[in-house]
Amino acid sequence: MPIHKSSRHSKVIGEFGERMICSWLSRSGFEVALVNHVGLDIIAYHPETQDRLGITVKARTRATGPHLSVNIFTHPV
Repeated sequence: MPIHKSSRHSKVIGEFGERMICSWLSRSGFEVALVNHVGLDIIAYHPETQDRLGITVKARTRATGPHLSVNIFTHPV
């Protein structure tokens, strides 16, 4: 049976992904802000370690099945 997605599906999933990452970072001690900047979705700062992060979030839904995909890219300061 095919899945029928609404015209706003991508936007809804994208915003959900950004907020999920903000929640995870906040629970990990970061101060976070959602931003609308070219190439960045989230800016995070950890007061104890003074780490500053610019984060781009890519969220998607997939068809049913055992799919898992996580990509982490780091850039040394």
